[in-house]
Amino acid sequence: MSQSPPRAPLAPLAALARTAGCVLIAVLAGCTSDEANPVGSGLPGQLQVNTPQTVFVGTLAVSGRVAVKDASLSYDHNELLYFGNQDADASAILAHYDVTTLPDSLPEGALLDETTVTSVKLRLFRTEAYAAVPDSLVDVVHPLVPQNPQKVFETFTLAAPLDVALYPGPEPATAAQIGSQSGTGASVFLDLPVPQLLAWVASGMNGLLIREGEGSQPGLVGYASVDMTTSGYQEIDLVGAGTTVGPVLTVAYRNPAADLDTAFVFEPDADVSTFHVLAPPPADLAAGLEVQTHLRRYPYFFPDLAGLPDDILINRAVLRLAIDAGSFGPVESLVLHEVPLSLLAGRDTITVQEIEEAAVVSDGILAVDIGQMIYDEETWVGFDITGTVQRALNGALAPDTVLLLTAGEEFGGYQVSGNYSPDFYFGRMLFLGTAHPSLPPHFEITFTPFSGGGS
Repeated sequence: MSQSPPRAPLAPLAALARTAGCVLIAVLAGCTSDEANPVGSGLPGQLQVNTPQTVFVGTLAVSGRVAVKDASLSYDHNELLYFGNQDADASAILAHYDVTTLPDSLPEGALLDETTVTSVKLRLFRTEAYAAVPDSLVDVVHPLVPQNPQKVFETFTLAAPLDVALYPGPEPATAAQIGSQSGTGASVFLDLPVPQLLAWVASGMNGLLIREGEGSQPGLVGYASVDMTTSGYQEIDLVGAGTTVGPVLTVAYRNPAADLDTAFVFEPDADVSTFHVLAPPPADLAAGLEVQTHLRRYPYFFPDLAGLPDDILINRAVLRLAIDAGSFGPVESLVLHEVPLSLLAGRDTITVQEIEEAAVVSDGILAVDIGQMIYDEETWVGFDITGTVQRALNGALAPDTVLLLTAGEEFGGYQVSGNYSPDFYFGRMLFLGTAHPSLPPHFEITFTPFSGGGS
């Protein structure tokens, strides 16, 4: 029969304690034979935590605004073209086409005249942001974009070759009006005269101006540019796969010899919005704060913290901005970035790339629906900047740090949609300025003072 191996007898607990001396106790409390640890013995007094206090800071130590451009994208390569008038803003569409290659696409010996070219149409693709709100949603939304307005489209030839580098800017001189018709909807088809096309085929063209005519309903509307990327297609109502986007020319050709109808599509080799009238920004932050997209303009500022006492803990710091009902545009994010004042001071324009390289996000709000907030009679948007204020008081921020308020750029984690960046839609989020008698922007700061614990 197998037997278990013999085991050593257990020592009584008292004996173990005697033989181990103070080893077990030393792990937690130190051996009584050791000298006292001096850490903390030099503190001169007991720290006293006082009752939290809240102050409202409305004074800004610094403020300003700056235009922002994408260094990798010239304005004529923007994905949307803007057409129409809205309050103090107005834009027309300019486009240039090379149709001199049309004869190369025809069968040898085929005629190209007013009997074989049956129509010439210019097509515009509107983005869905400007579609009419369904009746079922009229009572629950307050849109800040024009809803499928009826427009009159007047088309002109240009007196001189199109130079897209001049825009945004004044409308160019025109040579002749070649069309006028009303239209609305996801696609607008504008008829152009066949003789004009034949003249362009023979001699080339300077370009076209498409301007809003009398009788149009108000509102700026965005149409697809030839430079719209694939992700931007999610914003338009395409009729089928492979559709060419932009202000495209479609030439319908009838070959009587073959009893065959063919459509030739020409996309522009250049197109651009004029934005020949653009409302100026608020004169200063006393008059208001503006976050403008498409043609970006952003404000910057920083609170005057000199009145706060020393030795405090910031429990919470919130920036509050009162909504100005003059705002308009699609839903957009709002983001506060910590940036050095040296990046902005004395400059009219900076680049998105410079902001990305220098900025640290303080706080942001994803997809702010200002229209719904206005409809719901909400007054404020707020940003939690507790960490920024505490670091400023601790000397952990560079002395010239300011807060730059932007839309949701591709960096920083607050982009409203993967379909587009803030240069896509034109919008203007407005907030009341520091001179407003009852609703100025302000910083609500709650802090806990400390006393004792030494000087």
